[in-house]
Formats: sequence, structure tokens, C-alpha cells
Amino acid sequence: MSKHSGVMAEFRKRYLKTEILDRKLSTIITQAFEVRNASDYDDFYIVAKEDVDYQIDNAKEFMRAIAEYLILRGVTVSSGWDSKEAEA
Repeated sequence: MSKHSGVMAEFRKRYLKTEILDRKLSTIITQAFEVRNASDYDDFYIVAKEDVDYQIDNAKEFMRAIAEYLILRGVTVSSGWDSKEAEA
């Protein structure tokens, strides 16, 4: 898969539709992708601090969910993404 949208579709198919991970993560990656596209392709895209904070909180939630999934499967996850540190 060479496109972001293809990776997102595969992630949804494998992990969200099967309910391995919370479907809320679909909204998080969709919103992040929309911001990414706007910031890359809109000439005068300006993001408000509140929107940045919201995206950071969502990214932490996403990373926390992935880290928990990996830990449950015995994968060692960097301490930088554990639940306590991700909330800071």
C-alpha cells in the first residue's frame, strides 16, 4: 500500500471492524488525516492552539490504545508510551 488512505482502510478492516480495537480510533485517524491534508495542501492553513491540543490528546489516546494492544500480546513497548506518561 503506497497511499495513506489505503493504510487507513486496512487498519479499519483488520482492527476496527473486527472490534480488536475501539472503533473510536477511526474518528481519530480520520480527523488527523484531514488536518494533515489541509496543512500540506492549503496555502494559508492556520491551525488554532485549541485544535493542536485536541489533536495531541487524540494522538495520545491512539498511541495508548495501540500500546495496550501490543503489551497484551507480549510486545515490549517503550516506556514513553505507557498510559501514565502519555497523559502528561
